[in-house]
Amino acid sequence: MKQKLKNGGKIVGFLCILLCLLILSSSILSPKGNEKEAGILDPLANGYMAEPENTLDVIFVGDSETYSAFIPLHIWQNTGITSYCCGTSAQHLTYSYEFLQKAFKKQAPKVVILETNCIFREVSITNIIDNAIEKVFPVFRYHNRWKDQNVKITMDPAEYKHISATKGYKLNTATRGKANLSKYMAPSKELQKIPEKNEAYLKKINRLCKVNNAKLILVSSPSPKNWNTKRHNAVAKFAKEQDVAYLDLNYCLDDLNLDWYHDTRDRGDHLNYFGATKVSKYLGVYLQKTGLFQDKRTNPDYQSWNDSAAAFAKKTKDLKVKYVDPSKDKKKPVYRTK
Repeated sequence: MKQKLKNGGKIVGFLCILLCLLILSSSILSPKGNEKEAGILDPLANGYMAEPENTLDVIFVGDSETYSAFIPLHIWQNTGITSYCCGTSAQHLTYSYEFLQKAFKKQAPKVVILETNCIFREVSITNIIDNAIEKVFPVFRYHNRWKDQNVKITMDPAEYKHISATKGYKLNTATRGKANLSKYMAPSKELQKIPEKNEAYLKKINRLCKVNNAKLILVSSPSPKNWNTKRHNAVAKFAKEQDVAYLDLNYCLDDLNLDWYHDTRDRGDHLNYFGATKVSKYLGVYLQKTGLFQDKRTNPDYQSWNDSAAAFAKKTKDLKVKYVDPSKDKKKPVYRTK
């Protein structure tokens, strides 16, 4: 009996030491800023952390379709609505949920827009476990940072100062050929099943929005490569059952006037700047019609947004499509269908 208690004590002691090491190493290795130099993952998407408290009207989450299709500074310029793109490549809904949890601690957006392509990127048990562990112990996410550390820097408190010049949008003017439209949005009554864990996370995201008095809107950006009627039907069904707004821009092509040779950077997988400009203008009008927002363009507290929009307009004023020969392109696009 004594031996068992002794062994049990050793195990408890070991676990306590391990816990202390995890807490200490997490504190040391966690980025102390939201800029790339601080070592944070996805610095562009995390730029919202430096935005002044309660100044963002809309938060975008989703995968690369998000930061390719939505231009917050164009939406601001046209409507006076503030927004930020928290889009990352191949984003899973677990990561979308994490972004929103962090955002709601400092921001009170009236609307959260989830770009729907990530709904069909299956969430695995591994994704869920990894996300939960990394949230409690950031050392598991940032363990490689030990190479760049020194004690003086790592013991400083976190301070987020880097404000993205594009509010999370990733500027791209390339085009690599025309999109294949042969089966694009072909009529169908079938639906592509949303994976069970994904649907559970969608419901969690909806609940999180409701608790924080934000309206969740599902938006499908135009993408012949990724989107189809079966996916639309599945998302529309979910939206109706959960009383969530759904805007499928793949059915708004006449209004958008997209050119599937000039307005996509990779044959219809993602939009380039010229396609995103059209989508952002349309989405801005859509958001205005909700009646949820005030135009802040003349509000002196938001002068920095006017300054950022002016700088972005100057940068993009003379942009032209950059044509890339796919056969000679060393950096060929990776097409994801999940």
